[in-house]
Amino acid sequence: FSFRVRPEGMAGADLDAFNLALLEAINADGRIYLTQTRIDDKLVIRFQAGPFSMTEADAETAVAVIAEMAATALEQVRGG
Repeated sequence: FSFRVRPEGMAGADLDAFNLALLEAINADGRIYLTQTRIDDKLVIRFQAGPFSMTEADAETAVAVIAEMAATALEQVRGG
């Protein structure tokens, strides 16, 4: 699936840049690796749950990492 985090009041190129920075932070963290794509010319973060060896725990870890990193990025945008 694909998703993007959307801080209130942010749109266009700023929103694309925010999500690209979030993607880069997630990948730099090293616990999971995500990619990007474009849908309707908007940058989105892509999560691929394809490996046959992937477990439910792996999916839960991915959700937790995404939520943690997104919360940190949103806090930074809000000036916290």
